[in-house]
This record gives sequence, structure tokens and C-alpha cells, in this order.
Amino acid sequence: MKLTRLLSAVSLATSTHATPFQRTDGLTIKVNGPNSISGSSIADLKLTVDVTNNGAEPVRVLRYNNVLDILPTRSWRVGKNGSEVGFIGIKVALQIDENAYITINNGDTVSVVHEGSLFGFASAGAGTFSFEPIAPEPQVTVLPTSKGSRRNQTPSFDVAITGEIPHLESLTPREPISICTDPVKKAFMDASYPEAMALAQLSYDYITANGASDDLYQAYFSTNDPARILRNLRYVIEEDTGGPTIT
Repeated sequence: MKLTRLLSAVSLATSTHATPFQRTDGLTIKVNGPNSISGSSIADLKLTVDVTNNGAEPVRVLRYNNVLDILPTRSWRVGKNGSEVGFIGIKVALQIDENAYITINNGDTVSVVHEGSLFGFASAGAGTFSFEPIAPEPQVTVLPTSKGSRRNQTPSFDVAITGEIPHLESLTPREPISICTDPVKKAFMDASYPEAMALAQLSYDYITANGASDDLYQAYFSTNDPARILRNLRYVIEEDTGGPTIT
């Protein structure tokens, strides 16, 4: 699935709103998106984030695992009626270095379009969902003395999802593309990916031949629906290109 499928022009023109938030470091976070969307169109949900530096000095912030991240990582905390909605996008482990940061000069704005469908809305059911943007953290040279959480509290952005919501597992899977610059690590990732596809094919063939009552199936998958297991294995076997990158 492409990360940048657009909502219809009519929907954007008639049902969008913006929520600005000014931070103490001079950054303003503004979210634009639809007030509501039908469950059948959940795969097209897009939220645009504008991060503007209104301060007098440039601000250097982490670009990953927050609303500045262009990858389908967790950029939001999503909830419904006070309960958190599960995230089903990719989770990355990063080695933080200078390349993990971006400098936003005073007066500049960085805009990122996010795919909002990376959460388990089907399990939560129709209703109003709050999207709390995860704010980028500034680069620090010393550790904070407080042992408390450094989480930035930002106002949430509400989207009403109406009607029946399909399970997001039915969406086209994303293939990670290695752009790692370390030749040893890249070779390992390049070799691991086809190996994982081969193992998925082996597992698929075994379950198809032996069924869910087989001891080996029971050991790995217990009472999980074999149809769902086979479907997820098929996603791995038939991965498409053009997905997110991993480093």
C-alpha cells in the first residue's frame, strides 16, 4: 500500500479542521484532517501535521517515532472513550546519531502526511477517536535531572468513524526496503528477508497439509484460527515492493 493515497478532494474540502498547539520550545504543532470518515474508507484516512518553529532560534529535534516521522511508525496516541487503541504499524529500533535529528530554522515549517489507518479501529468499533500527536523531542547534551516522564502533552485531534470498520489486516502488506548504509548489516537484512518468506511458505504448506489439530500447529499457534494464520503467512509470501524503509 502506498503511504500517500489521498482522501477525495470533496471530503477534504468539506470536512477538515485544524488543531494548533504552541510548545515552550517555540514549536507549533498543527493537525489537519477530516472531522469524520466512514469505516469503509478507513484505509484512506490521512492526517497532515505542520510543525512550525515560531521561536527566535533554530530548534534541533528527533525526526523518528513522532509526528515528523515519514515512516508508518507510531506517531500518535490513539484512544476511544479513555481506552487506548492498539497500533499495528511498524516498530523500529534506532541507533540514535546525528542523522536522527532535523533542524527547524526559526520561521520554517515541516509538513508530514500521515496514514491514520495504522491502528486497530475494527476492534474498538465505530465512534469518536482521539489522535494525540507525539511531539518531537529536542536534542539534549545532558540528561535531565528529573526521573519523571519527559512526554510532551499535546491536545488531541478527534475523528469520528462511522459504520462498519473492516479489519486492517486485510490491507495490502508493506514490504520493508533496506536502505542501511552499513554493508554488513545490509547484507544480513537482505539475506534475512527472502529467508523469512521461504519459512512462511514452508509453514503455509505444513498447515495446509496437516491442519489445526496437528501437534506442531498446537505448539506454535494454540487455538488461533488457522484461516487467519494462513492469511498472514500468505501476506509474507506475496509481499509487494514499494513499502517503508528500514535502516
